[in-house]
Amino acid sequence: MEKRHKDIMRVLVGKLRHILVGTQTDDGFTQGNLDRELERIGIAPDGTITPVDALANNIFNGELHAYRAASALLTPLPREQRIAARHEIIERAAYTWINRLLALRAMEVRDLIESTLRGEEAYGGISEKLYFLRQDEPQRTSGADGGWWAVIEDACTAQAKALPGLFSLDDPNAALRPVPKALLQCIELVNGSQSLQVKGTTLDDLDAVFADPDAIGWAYQFYQEEAKAAIDAKCKRGGKAASRAELAAKTQLFTEPYMVQWLLQNSLGRSYHEAYPQSALPASWDYYVTPETLDTPAPLRLASLTLLDPCMGSGHFLRAAFDMFVAMYREQQPTLRAKEIADIILSQHLYGIDLDPRAAQLAALTLYLRAWELVREEQRKTRTFGDSSYIPPAMNLATTPTGLTEGALERHLQRAPQDEIFKPLLKSIFTGLEQADILGSLLRPREYLDSAIADLLKPQTMELEFNPEMVARRRDIMKLAEVDPAGLQRFAEVLTGERK
Repeated sequence: MEKRHKDIMRVLVGKLRHILVGTQTDDGFTQGNLDRELERIGIAPDGTITPVDALANNIFNGELHAYRAASALLTPLPREQRIAARHEIIERAAYTWINRLLALRAMEVRDLIESTLRGEEAYGGISEKLYFLRQDEPQRTSGADGGWWAVIEDACTAQAKALPGLFSLDDPNAALRPVPKALLQCIELVNGSQSLQVKGTTLDDLDAVFADPDAIGWAYQFYQEEAKAAIDAKCKRGGKAASRAELAAKTQLFTEPYMVQWLLQNSLGRSYHEAYPQSALPASWDYYVTPETLDTPAPLRLASLTLLDPCMGSGHFLRAAFDMFVAMYREQQPTLRAKEIADIILSQHLYGIDLDPRAAQLAALTLYLRAWELVREEQRKTRTFGDSSYIPPAMNLATTPTGLTEGALERHLQRAPQDEIFKPLLKSIFTGLEQADILGSLLRPREYLDSAIADLLKPQTMELEFNPEMVARRRDIMKLAEVDPAGLQRFAEVLTGERK
């Protein structure tokens, strides 16, 4: 990405974050809109929850949804953990709404969707979607937001099937919404109708920023910029990154394209070259170091090549790997259509993990945009008319679980007492997963499962209180552990949420 475009994206993302989350100054912290809204609907800055009966006349249905989502998260937590958890609610709502706006803008400039946010002269300076909504459904545009919420909700609904993790309107992370004034400020910054105060910036410049393939990755980095500066300062004072958010800010760094290409071409590319020594593709890889002799491992074919990014961020490596796999499939199976290739790559070849929940949203978006462009390019080339949308298969992208802190097992057993019989099996698993939010892909869940099963097979002391049903169920579990440990392992994975 050009430096000027980076400067524009940095200012844009910073302003959006200040509006929704708040601003840190020398005089202290100024609340953002979402922070004030959360307080207004009954969730105090210290995590105190006002009883819903005392709020009934002051909040509406959508706000009640946000109140209940926040309450559900905060209520089980001890008082000392609520301030940090409340801040996490604000952060997740902020980056989800910001990511949605950035995603829609990126789709617009690629002509993947109709004008949704960008103002058009032909429609009086507003977007095509808003213009026709005001013409066709004026009742939905009469509020203080002028119809923008309806436009965004419609756009999210249209994209939710493709990217539910980002666009689902049922997502509790997005239950907390900015007020109309704050929403309008954000939209005007994203669509260019409000100046970013970057000298000489035009609407064409803003379009070019969102058209850049690296736009999403830089937006991710710039959103973290202030948090990264804060944790850097903390580390210089002798502190350390101690939470998921601090680790994500400290370790997140955009990898330049040439580094990505070098690493992928000499790993994924090398494996492909070994499988297909006569391939013409290595000659097109600018950073490939051609070996003097190729290894001849056990027979390897394209279908068995996979790539895992254990700290995927916004999907920079995964997008580049996607393009490499496209070239591989076009060389080996030239009759496949673009959609078939995209589906195979996304469902069978690419995997990603990150400890930052934003990563799953943005990496999925990055791959979705690239796959959709691939399909659209073929449709244009072959002059295939009709529906140009693309629905990807489920992608293999994940973030490490949250909420598995000390006491999580006891809270689970309070909600599901019928699982008490499985406590010996679950105890060491839950203990191992307590560090999930900071270990990320360093977790070893299979080891925890194996250890739990081994402990279960050790001689057990029976409890004095005899419960025939629990004894029988324990006996069944131990028998399964002896005759089918793999089956018990699969069962434990489902029980703990390890397998989805």
